[in-house]
Amino acid sequence: MFFGPVPLRLHFIYWILPSLWIGAMMAAYFSGIDALRHIVSPPVNREFGLLENSQLVVLAIIIWICWNAFRVANAPSRKAMFAVFGLVSVGVFLEEIDYGLHIYEYFFGATGLTVRNLHNQKGMLSVIKDISEGITIVLFAILPMLKPYIRNPTLRSFIPRRLITLTAVLGLALALVAHRLEQSGFYLGGPLHGNIAEFREFFTYWVAMLYFLELSQPDWAVKMT
Repeated sequence: MFFGPVPLRLHFIYWILPSLWIGAMMAAYFSGIDALRHIVSPPVNREFGLLENSQLVVLAIIIWICWNAFRVANAPSRKAMFAVFGLVSVGVFLEEIDYGLHIYEYFFGATGLTVRNLHNQKGMLSVIKDISEGITIVLFAILPMLKPYIRNPTLRSFIPRRLITLTAVLGLALALVAHRLEQSGFYLGGPLHGNIAEFREFFTYWVAMLYFLELSQPDWAVKMT
């Protein structure tokens, strides 16, 4: 088999669960039923929706994985690596919640601030997208396929298992479906208009969560067999 003998429970964790979740979010958002649409992304502010907050849950898990790996690591280099990963993850989490601005504004009114975060600013968004796509292609698509031919143990330890490639590809496929649905006129002008990539963003964080889990506990998947 292309991915080798993989138990169903790993398939479920790697790609079935996130696909079902995002598939359900997309079905609800494009359903034409306002009650379902507003659960996914409410008109008052999409940041309060289930889609955005499910991303935050995954990011919180990533932070916990990095913290736990930092705490138990013996090698200074390993501690430093997970400290950097953890700090970056905290930064991404803060960016995703607009540093709490949308919560403050909901309860206390507008702050007058025009810059809410960095990743949605003109220029930055395209740069981040290009970097994200480049990392996804190289780290989660190309290198896993080459892993059996790489002999250096240190380099191999940073390459994820092949199954993660399927996760990344499905995230891209579902995102393309979401874009096509919006372009076809489904819920055009809704809270996610111009931000349909949020569906793919969940998969980006899910792939990162799996990757950090593999880095921190290389044998966790073996224990699942």
